[in-house]
Amino acid sequence: MQEIDEFYSQNEQNNQPDLIQEQSDSDDDQFEGYISYENLDEYSDDNRMKILTNFDLTELQQLFYLVAEAFQVQGRGARRTILSDETTLLMTLVWLKHYPSWNRLGSDFGISQTWARDLVTDTLQRIEPILVQDQIRWIGKAEQEAQGSSFAEFPNVLGIVDVTCQRCQRPKDRFEQKKYFSGKHKCHVIKSQTINSCSGLCMSFFTGVEGSIHDLRIFEISGESAMFQSYSIMADKGYIGIQHSTQAEIPFKKPRGGNLDLESEFYNATIARTRIVIEHYYARMKNFWGSMNQVWRGERVNLYSTTFGICAALTNYHIRNGNPL
Repeated sequence: MQEIDEFYSQNEQNNQPDLIQEQSDSDDDQFEGYISYENLDEYSDDNRMKILTNFDLTELQQLFYLVAEAFQVQGRGARRTILSDETTLLMTLVWLKHYPSWNRLGSDFGISQTWARDLVTDTLQRIEPILVQDQIRWIGKAEQEAQGSSFAEFPNVLGIVDVTCQRCQRPKDRFEQKKYFSGKHKCHVIKSQTINSCSGLCMSFFTGVEGSIHDLRIFEISGESAMFQSYSIMADKGYIGIQHSTQAEIPFKKPRGGNLDLESEFYNATIARTRIVIEHYYARMKNFWGSMNQVWRGERVNLYSTTFGICAALTNYHIRNGNPL
């Protein structure tokens, strides 16, 4: 991943668009030479496709078939049809993975920064519900056991809950600054809650939350406690108190001025060992998608929630396609 990111970072330092080596003999196609799905497909350039999107050509084609209906909706606007639907999806994935400026993105695809922003934003809104519906769903206990991926040491646990944070630009409004400031992280952040299966797959997410809100409160307002009336949820020490509203497996807190007994320490260690899968999930999502790792520059509610949902779904997609955590 480091080599891939360095490749694109080098392109960022170049003032010229990232051109495909072969140029067209025709002067009529103003987009020939810029990044496009057609150029990459023509030269079977799997390596560059992975550098740009995390997927090879075959995987991108499969992904396009999955979301193709999003590009068939009427009323997209005439200027949107200048780029092929496949190239539009490619450009959106490049933005998700590398999170370049709109100017840089437009330059690489041979269009203006305004056009690049409008295309990507529109595409995100169209493909998000399709990807989320296809990839993010509750995996019942029976299904987990049938797949041989149940929580062996905690047979009653259905999922693991945790919150991940992403830095965002400081809001201009002072009231907004206070809402998004995290005392723990000493910066402005957006919080996202996920509930993951024992194999690490995201089964549910609740995102776009102000950084000042406590993790336990996020769980309460997410309404997910209703899913854990018959089964338990696993959480870390930040969720102490969750057991009052739902069945839960949480670590013991060390008593003031004392120590835990060996049995409690062993229990805590077992929870930590089991919970590590959700940390691995966050690590992969942020490693694969720069839009989830860099300082967020965009709108903090709707656009962020849409982007997070897509990245979570694509991370699930990657795990299910033979890349376990």
